[in-house]
Amino acid sequence: IEPSFAHHYSRNVIREGRKSKEKVEVYSYELLAYRNLVNPNAMPYAQEESARLPDYFITAED
Repeated sequence: IEPSFAHHYSRNVIREGRKSKEKVEVYSYELLAYRNLVNPNAMPYAQEESARLPDYFITAED
């Protein structure tokens, strides 16, 4: 099984009919499932310990 590229990042997207870029937040499926089932406040690199992801959440960068 391959790890996710990243659990949270931003992309610049050009919407149909527009010429300007729009910043869109992207979340991995694993993060969304974990937030839904375990901790709705979970985020990678969170300052609060209660919101940090467990060590088994790895990415392609790790």
